[in-house]
Amino acid sequence: MVIGQAIPKCKSMSDTALLVEFDAVISPQVNQQVRKLMTGLARKEMDGLVEIVPAYRSLLIHYNPCKISTGRLYEQVENVAENLAQIVMPKARKFYLPVCYDDTMGLDLAHVAKYHKLSADAVIAIHTSRDYLVYMIGFLAGMPYLGELPESIAIPRLAKPRTKISVGSVAIAGSQTGIYPLESPGGWRIIGRTPVDIYNPHQDPPTLLSSGDYVRFVPISLEQFEQVKKEIRDDDYQIRTEEVNHGD
Repeated sequence: MVIGQAIPKCKSMSDTALLVEFDAVISPQVNQQVRKLMTGLARKEMDGLVEIVPAYRSLLIHYNPCKISTGRLYEQVENVAENLAQIVMPKARKFYLPVCYDDTMGLDLAHVAKYHKLSADAVIAIHTSRDYLVYMIGFLAGMPYLGELPESIAIPRLAKPRTKISVGSVAIAGSQTGIYPLESPGGWRIIGRTPVDIYNPHQDPPTLLSSGDYVRFVPISLEQFEQVKKEIRDDDYQIRTEEVNHGD
């Protein structure tokens, strides 16, 4: 199966899971092929398809072998993969997420600035200067892997991960940026925090973001952070969103 420059490979992960892998690179183009394949398979509404999980360059397909055989699933994947160019993707969502870069929340902001010989304000300006593609959700429930981070502020992970990172922490590592949806250990550099809950197990769906969405970070003050938190508690906060074409 040849799709543009990518050659997806199928491998059985168990008697109920099939992995489809594209090129071994992280890029918007390869990730879009993953999402197109996911969209095409979902539109087929196959009996026995349990869940489709997209990642940077692969797609994990969970299925019920009592309802669809592995061979039949292979055929369906091949059929969709050979016709990716004809799949029209729905509009993508872009979320404008407020982030407070105050020193009390951006624990590593000063270090990132020093590492790149920049001011903290310059790091903030660079971090908030572009839209980030949500490549995948993983590691923690609802944690988005966003890219690509401008090279001018890219930085290695911490040598020793922290044992506890606050909910909503906005972080960077290598060429990625992301948001911690839960309190957890982690080794990314924390540069700010959003008051917006990106994961809530009591909502449907529980995750705010999905693969293929976009995020634009909007800087806010510490006072604005507290105000947004209050509005969220009072159920009086509306996240700014808009529809965009994939690749815009």
